[in-house]
Amino acid sequence: MDADNDGRIDLFKKADAFYSIANYLREHGWKYTMDEGSQREVILRYNKSSIYANTVLAVAQKLKNKSRNH
Repeated sequence: MDADNDGRIDLFKKADAFYSIANYLREHGWKYTMDEGSQREVILRYNKSSIYANTVLAVAQKLKNKSRNH
């Protein structure tokens, strides 16, 4: 997705990459209100690696905690 509206989708740019990932997850069933188990199921549809899913969920939790502290 072209999140920065520069007319290009560049997955090496953070804005485009994050927006594209979020869009993919949303289209595959992700809901903000899901419990962690349901979130894991959606991630595993994208990448079958439990290590990957655990990493994504850990990073998401750190980002969530960081945003609460600011």
